[in-house]
Amino acid sequence: MKKIFSKKSLFFFLMVFFLLGVILWSETIFAQSLQPNCEGRACTFNEFLTFVRQVMNFLMLLAIPIAAALIAWAGVKILFGAGNPSKLSEAKEMMGKVALGFFFMLAAWLIVFTITNPILKDKYNVQQLEK
Repeated sequence: MKKIFSKKSLFFFLMVFFLLGVILWSETIFAQSLQPNCEGRACTFNEFLTFVRQVMNFLMLLAIPIAAALIAWAGVKILFGAGNPSKLSEAKEMMGKVALGFFFMLAAWLIVFTITNPILKDKYNVQQLEK
C-alpha cells in the first residue's frame, strides 16, 4: 500500500494548523489580544511598545511548551536509541539545538522587556515629554 503522507509532512501540517489555531484564538486561549489597543485613533509610541511587549509575551507562552515537548521527544529518542550511537548523537544534537533556540528566545524577550519597561512607566511617558 502506498503512503499518501510521510511522517515529516504530516507533522509539519499538524504543527502549522496548531500554530494558526493558537494565533487566531490567542485571546480565548491566553486571555490577551494581539491587537494594539488604539480605540479607533492613531496609535501612540507607548501603545506600539505595549503591543511589541504583548507579542513577545505571546511568543514566550508558545515557546515554553514547544521547547519542553521537543526536549522530551529528544529524551525519548535517547532512551530508545541506547544501542545505536548515531541515534544517540542525533538526539543529543536535537536537544542542544532546542536548548540554544530557547535560550535565544529568552534573551530576545529579556531585551524587549528591559527596553520597554522603563519607557512605559508614567515617569518616562513619551506623551508627557511632548507637551
